[in-house]
This record gives sequence, C-alpha cells and structure tokens, in this order.
Amino acid sequence: MSFLAGAKPSHEKTERIFIMPDYEIEELTNEISIAGAVVSAGYSHSVMHRFGKTEREEKFYKFDIAVPRRSDTEDVLPVVISERFLDDVGQPSDLIGKSVQVNGDIRTYRAYDPATDRRLVNVYIFAPWGYRILSDENEVSIEENNAVMLKGRVVREPKFRETRTGRLITDLMISSNRRFRRGDTIPIVCWGPDAKVAKNFKLGDLVSIDGRFQSRTFQSSKMDSPRTVYEVSAVNVRLEENSPASKNDERPEDNADREQSA
Repeated sequence: MSFLAGAKPSHEKTERIFIMPDYEIEELTNEISIAGAVVSAGYSHSVMHRFGKTEREEKFYKFDIAVPRRSDTEDVLPVVISERFLDDVGQPSDLIGKSVQVNGDIRTYRAYDPATDRRLVNVYIFAPWGYRILSDENEVSIEENNAVMLKGRVVREPKFRETRTGRLITDLMISSNRRFRRGDTIPIVCWGPDAKVAKNFKLGDLVSIDGRFQSRTFQSSKMDSPRTVYEVSAVNVRLEENSPASKNDERPEDNADREQSA
C-alpha cells in the first residue's frame, strides 16, 4: 500500500491520497436498499458483450427515484437498471409513477465538469437484480426506505469543520472494491459525534459506515445553473482496522469523542 500526492491544478493545495493496490482485493461491503416513486426514466448507456465470434449489446436505463425523508422532503436518486429486467413493463417510461424497491450498490465514475473546471465524482445506484414493484407506497417505512452499509479504506484525508451554528461536519472519501478489480470512491458526510470520530481517521484506515444515500443541490458564483451532488449521510461510523502504514502512529482513542458527547 502506498501514499501519493494527488495531482491538482496549480491554484489548489496538494493533498495526500491513499492508493488502493490492484493486487489486494479485500472483502469489502457496498450495499444499498431504497424505496420510492419513479419520477423519470431514460436511456443511460450500452455495453457490448463478446461471446466467441459473436457480440451482444446490453442496454442500461437510468431511473430517478424520489425517496421520502422523515422531514417531509425527498431525495431524488439515480438508479441504473439493465434492459433484462424491463421485459414486463414495455417501455422504461411505463415505470414512471410506480413505487418500487431497489437493492444494489453505490458506484462512481469521474467526469470533467466545465462549470467548475475540475474532474468530479459522479455517483449513482446500480441495481444488478432489477427492482420490485410495491403494492403500496407505504409498504416500506421511512426508517427502512434508504439504507446504506459500506466498508472501505479512507482514500483522502478527512476534512473537519464547524458551521456558524456550531454543527460539526467531517467529509470523508472511502474506496470499496468490487468484482473485476474495480473500485468505487464514495463521498461520505459525518455529523456531530460521528464527525468527531471520523476526523481522526488516517489514510488507509478500514472503516464501516451505516447511513442514507442523499441528494444535495447547490449553486456557486461560477456556475450558470444549480448542480446536484449525491453522498452518503452517515448515521454510524466505526474504525475496523488501522492502516498498515499507520498502525504505530499515536492517535486519539477513536471513540473517546463519541463517549464524551453522549
């Protein structure tokens, strides 16, 4: 395992990142389950599968699903589903207005954003087993309609801050491997006592996160239109294993801050 300085534009500070080694495929966790109403549907992308001398195209479609929060607001979350699971509905748009439950994992890819002149992490839900149409929109409770379980390595140094109102926040980025030697770098937001725990994490630490997958819309002075980002809002953060490169480092007791705040 190695630590490298990430290449950044000259106007930004250089920050240290943790590189997930290709040869080390760990048993990590990346699971999500959501339930809500489909509000839009459209084509996403295609993948060509080669079987000997033949090729087969598989199409994928993106669905936006509105998932209610307890605060009477909702998160509109992007979900990608293969055409293989859409035979019973005719057109993908036929799912609009229906309440569905989706189980899958959180996936990410980087793409250049001209509005900010940076490569940004794009986040979505991939549903490898399709979806289930709910008989009633209240069949899945709000407590269970958006559940995320992650285990991964910290790949960027935690960023801790306190708002003007005294709210404590720590931003994390963790990487979770999946099949075919691929991994996803997932943004996490920790609050209150969890923020105080997460700020002590080191690069390469193995951590577990329970939370909700949420959307957030913002607009800066450099942007022509609002932008929506997706992140995991943590409700429980745990250190599973210190980074091999930092096991001998002195660090605060990881749960001391949580106990003091209880």
